[in-house]
Amino acid sequence: MADPLTLAAGAGVAGSIGSAVMGGMGANYQAKAKAGQYNYQAGISRVNQSIQEQNATFAGDSGAIEGMQVGLKHRALLSKIVAEKGASGIDVNSGTNLDVYAGAQTIARMDQENVARNAMQKVRAYKSAAWSEGEQANMYDIAARNAKKEGKIGILSSIVGGASSVSSKWMQGNQAGAWG
Repeated sequence: MADPLTLAAGAGVAGSIGSAVMGGMGANYQAKAKAGQYNYQAGISRVNQSIQEQNATFAGDSGAIEGMQVGLKHRALLSKIVAEKGASGIDVNSGTNLDVYAGAQTIARMDQENVARNAMQKVRAYKSAAWSEGEQANMYDIAARNAKKEGKIGILSSIVGGASSVSSKWMQGNQAGAWG
């Protein structure tokens, strides 16, 4: 049977080794969990980015369709003006009638330009949101890589701390004469 001093010193050394191993494992698991969380958040941001890009496309398409509809509505109105004036025997190509027709054309053009401008603003807002989501995803990717590095540093720190503790326990045991 070993003497109690040797057993106590051996238990201290073993405890230090066990603590270092468990600390390293804990640092590794914690780093993997953090990296996994950041990777998940990056994935969500990329999905949101894709949705915003689709919204930009839809807004542009909707604006083009609305612009065509406004144009058709105004062309129908202009045709009605010409037909009514012509049916009344009035010359639509001179005087006040020409001014009325030109004014209606100006209003039609302004309406179409407003529709196009509003659509462009929506597209720009969606594209900006998509860019922001992409940048957020990139930040999460960086955070995930940093979490992995943090885990490696934690493992190394645990090993160095454990080696120092084992050395200290060994020296204490040696000074007390536990090792022979």
